Amino acid sequence: MEKTVYRLPPCPAYDAPGTERWLGAMAGQGLHLKKDDSIHVFASFEPGEAKPVRYRLEAAPGGTGLFSANGGEPAPDEKEMAESFGWEYVANRGMFFIFRSEDPAAPEFHTDPKLQAEGFRRLRRNEYWSAGWSAVLLALLIWSYAALGPLLMTLRFGTVFTLLLFAATLWETVGPLRQARVLARLESHLRAGEPLRTANLKRPNMGLYRARRVFGAVCAALFLAAFGSYFFGDRLGMGRVPLEDYQKPLPFATLLELTGGATVEPYLTGLSFNSVRARHDLLAPAVIEREECPRIRAADGTLLYEGVYDVSYFRTQSAFLAERLFQEMLRAYSKDHETESLLSLPGADRAARFTGELRELSVLLQKGRTVALVRFGSAQDPETVDALARRFAESLE
Repeated sequence: MEKTVYRLPPCPAYDAPGTERWLGAMAGQGLHLKKDDSIHVFASFEPGEAKPVRYRLEAAPGGTGLFSANGGEPAPDEKEMAESFGWEYVANRGMFFIFRSEDPAAPEFHTDPKLQAEGFRRLRRNEYWSAGWSAVLLALLIWSYAALGPLLMTLRFGTVFTLLLFAATLWETVGPLRQARVLARLESHLRAGEPLRTANLKRPNMGLYRARRVFGAVCAALFLAAFGSYFFGDRLGMGRVPLEDYQKPLPFATLLELTGGATVEPYLTGLSFNSVRARHDLLAPAVIEREECPRIRAADGTLLYEGVYDVSYFRTQSAFLAERLFQEMLRAYSKDHETESLLSLPGADRAARFTGELRELSVLLQKGRTVALVRFGSAQDPETVDALARRFAESLE
């Protein structure tokens, strides 16, 4: 059995005449479009006898996706009609069904250009709707990042993920508009009574077009990987290391070091309570999330601390970014917590203390290029938290 051959199309999916000519030229080289396939980034061909084959693209107003009408294929009666005239349905690309005929005497698939123009009009309308919804999504993304803090949101989701998210949304807004413009030209050509194959469209630079297609596919793969890593990996505990297995030095003091205790034992167990997750970001080379729920005792057995001790640590690229991140986190936490500024916290440039609904206490502080949020258990009194916060600030690197 001959091996399938893959080729990058030299023109966009909406360039129907260009696609028809290219597929015909490939058939002249002995490469025939694989049946029942879809052309996405690559087109798949079956090697065979070099012979003249005509390809025709038919507008698919209902779409060619899996959940479109007839599973993204032409209706059965449309297939039967095409076969009666010597044409067979082969595959689809973008918004078009692809038919072909090896019979040089077979009549043209459509003889009424004005009828074809109606299909292109519906396609153009669909592209405008698609661009409109993408524009709404882009506006919502911009609003949410601005409202919740652009830097905080970027670090929460990751700079690479954020850039890919906005780039993909912008692409989905601009792309359909560009396609709609070309479809409008093709529609005008058809309404003038000219067949589609005679349409003269400006061809993109083949090398540049193919490079953009490969780049887009790589970006899509990276986006899906980043999406899965954040929305599924973290929730399943992926990337988190149990405290006893994390051997790298921390840029801040542990609770045992802060309290000066002699022994530590788990107060609540489970990976979500006693773990470390470290990652890197373009804007913050070191991001550490450490969650611990211990019971600390002195040498004589006196209980010094019991409960939650969670640290979210950000080592940003500059003091300016750290200051900006502190202000955004302060604004975000002030909405749901009672805030009391700590005016005197040696070792920190800025600091604030929060009281949550369950009376748990948290401290947010900035020191140079570093921002840290520390959450203490609800059983701790403010004086103890202030003392621990001072020692924590002094320990920050």
